Amino acid sequence: MGRRPSSKGDQDRSGHDHTREERRQSIILRSIADAVVATDKNSDIAFMNPAAEALTGHTFEEVVGKRISELIVLEDEGSRTPMTCPVALTFERNEGVTYDRDTLLVTKGDKRVPVSLNTAFIRDERDEISGVAIVFRDITARLKAYELTEREARAEVFSLLASALPVFAAGVPPQARTMLLHSFADRFDRNMRERFDVHLGRMRASPYSRVARNIDDDLAIDAFFSWLDGLYDGLGSHAKRTGGPDELAVQISRCPWLDEAKGSPIFCNICRAMVTRTFTWTKLKGEVSVTGTIAQGAKSCMFDIRLQGK
Repeated sequence: MGRRPSSKGDQDRSGHDHTREERRQSIILRSIADAVVATDKNSDIAFMNPAAEALTGHTFEEVVGKRISELIVLEDEGSRTPMTCPVALTFERNEGVTYDRDTLLVTKGDKRVPVSLNTAFIRDERDEISGVAIVFRDITARLKAYELTEREARAEVFSLLASALPVFAAGVPPQARTMLLHSFADRFDRNMRERFDVHLGRMRASPYSRVARNIDDDLAIDAFFSWLDGLYDGLGSHAKRTGGPDELAVQISRCPWLDEAKGSPIFCNICRAMVTRTFTWTKLKGEVSVTGTIAQGAKSCMFDIRLQGK
C-alpha cells in the first residue's frame, strides 16, 4: 500500500513536536548544575544556562549574539598567559577538546576561577555542524582535595623514610641493609604508585599536553620530573631536570640526610630506589644510573636517564 502524502496537519504536528522537544531540552540544560554555553556555527553565543551565568558573571541577555571568545576567556594557571579559545580549538582539530589542568576562567569581575571544560559539536537533523556546546565547572574544591592528597603523599614518603632511617643508621650487616632497602622500595611502590598514576592522568587530560600530538614518551618524561620535584620538595630538597632530549638527568640538590649519608651508602641508595621506581611507573624503556652524590663530595646528586632508542 502506497504512503499517503503528508497533509498540512501532519506538518503542523511535526513542527509542534519539534518545538516541544526543543523546549524540553532547553529546560533540561537550564536545570543541570554544570555551566552550559552553546554557539552557532559562526561561534556566536546562542544559549547559556543559569549555572554559566553564575560562573562567568554575565547574563545571557548581555552576551547573546556576541563572539564566544568574549565570554570564555581562559588563562594558563602557571604562566597567566591567554589560552586558545576552546571553540576555535574544536574547529581547528575537528573534534571536542578537554581542558582539565591548570586552566583559569576569567570572569566578568576579573576573578580567576579554576575550571575543567569540555566541548562537542552540535549537529542538526542532517548531521551537519550547527555550533559547539561548551560544558564547564568550577573545580576549586576538587583542586583543594588534590593538593591535600599531594601533601598526604609527601607526608607518607616522609613517614616511610622516618621509620626506615633508624634501622639503616644502625650497625646492621650489609646483607640485612640490602633486604631492608628492597623492603622500603616495595613499600614505596605500594604506597605511591597509584598517586603517580593520578598525577600522570591529570597531565594527560590537558588539551595542551604533548599527548595530544601522540608523543606519549614526552608526556611520561614530563610527569616523571614534575612528580619527583614535588616529592623532594616535601623532603626539603629539589629535583631538577637537566640535559637535552637525548641526555636526560635528574639533579637533586640539598641532600635530605647529608650527615647520615656521609657515614653510610644506604641513604644514597634510598634516593636511587625512589628515582628508579618512579621511572618504572612511566613504562618508558631505559635505565637509571647514579653519576654523582653529595655524600661523595659532588655539588649535587645526579641520576642519568638513558632511554632505549634515543
